[in-house]
Amino acid sequence: MKFLKKTDIKQLVLLFVASLIVSLPYFLYSPKQGLMAVLVLMILAMLHKTIFLVASIYSLFINSFFMHLVTTWGGDSLVSRIQASYESATYERWEYFKTYIGITDFLMTVGYFIISLFVIYIVVKKLELSSFARKFSLSVSTLAIVASLLIFPTLETLKNFQLVHLPLTIYKTYDNLSVINERASFLQKAEDAKISCPNSFDKIIFIQGESANKHHLSVYGYEKKTTPFFDSIKPYAFDAIAPANQTRFAIAIELTDATVENFDVFYKNKSIVSKLSSCGYTTHWISNQGKTGEFDTTITSIAKEADHTYFLNDLDYTTAGLDGNVLKTLDLIDTKTPEKQAFFIHLLGSHFAYSDRYPADKAFMKGDDVVTHYDNSIHYTDWVISEIYKRFLNENSLYIYLSDHSEVVQKGGHGYSPSFKGEYDIPLVMWSKQKERLSTLFKTTKGKLINTESLNHIIEYLTGMNDSLGVSYGTKVLSVIPENVVDYLTLPKHEKE
Repeated sequence: MKFLKKTDIKQLVLLFVASLIVSLPYFLYSPKQGLMAVLVLMILAMLHKTIFLVASIYSLFINSFFMHLVTTWGGDSLVSRIQASYESATYERWEYFKTYIGITDFLMTVGYFIISLFVIYIVVKKLELSSFARKFSLSVSTLAIVASLLIFPTLETLKNFQLVHLPLTIYKTYDNLSVINERASFLQKAEDAKISCPNSFDKIIFIQGESANKHHLSVYGYEKKTTPFFDSIKPYAFDAIAPANQTRFAIAIELTDATVENFDVFYKNKSIVSKLSSCGYTTHWISNQGKTGEFDTTITSIAKEADHTYFLNDLDYTTAGLDGNVLKTLDLIDTKTPEKQAFFIHLLGSHFAYSDRYPADKAFMKGDDVVTHYDNSIHYTDWVISEIYKRFLNENSLYIYLSDHSEVVQKGGHGYSPSFKGEYDIPLVMWSKQKERLSTLFKTTKGKLINTESLNHIIEYLTGMNDSLGVSYGTKVLSVIPENVVDYLTLPKHEKE
């Protein structure tokens, strides 16, 4: 420090304070990101004070918006809030403004912005460091960033760095909605052709699960009795794999003519929901998942094809309660009517964190390890399905349950890249008292692995829309995104599976 002049030290302290003030909102979300932002700004100041000025003003705009979101909603629902804003009507945005942007919020944001600008102005005006001080500060800041990247998870730190993440999220959300809106436009213009369902059921109950691994269901031979309801009714339990390890792609493929190797068909294709409407069913979509958010909007575009939609959560899945809540909604609908009805019930199932997916009084095993929590969530899903079944004791009903994708239980998640086999090992369970076509389907596919990219064709066959089974035995699956197609058979098992 003896080589640094007193004026240099004062300016460096002032520069640090200015960078700290500009980066302050980051510390509300993540101290690691706050420190990283301070160091980046100091490095930019060493390069040129004009670069520092531009970067600081840019940061202030991003941070003012970020500070409002975090202080109002918390940091975990930013994407869904941005998505909701894009999807909202003008009057809804105005309601948001009146409700959540008051004088206190305005003064805090504007005050922070003005004070920060004033400090930046002083720094830029006075910043005249000696050559050694500039090199010294640049070296220390760079070394600090390198050290922090070695200490903290590099990818996660950079991926969630709000200076980059927030603008990209806004753009990505807009871009995602543009293609979803393209699909909505197609659906609006597409004509509804009448379809014949000669083998029609009075009621079709399609239960879309989440993150269920078939190897943890006793109906598939698991040693723990996690599915007492399924065990009692002895349904057709098919050997199946999911077409993708992400919800938004898996369900989009399962319910439309899109395939693993041609996902773009989804944007110009009606789902099985519309097809059932066209052959005389009144369709209902009941969801305990999110309505908006990066992982929800694709599914919402399918849900909108239903005659009646019921979303228990306006934002993403993080705001969801227990799956038993769908029963309350179901009880509001007249299921005893003689008209033909098709119900699409989207559960949160066993999405991580598993301990949040079942009430304490429904736990059939005690323990605090990840497998026990997961098995309890499977057991609770089985109970919810049994309660749904009680609402439809019609002699001529078809019941279908499957999971969108599976789960690597010990690792506590899905959507990994490279992927694991366990992310695709889903249950596909069906039952009905009208067994003819179900029995044919089961006998034909026994000993084979069904890729549920063909699920919509299977439903067409069961209802008589199509006399061809249309079953896919392909082993190609999507790993995270449509551009990454892999072979399920070549995927490794997780070491703890």
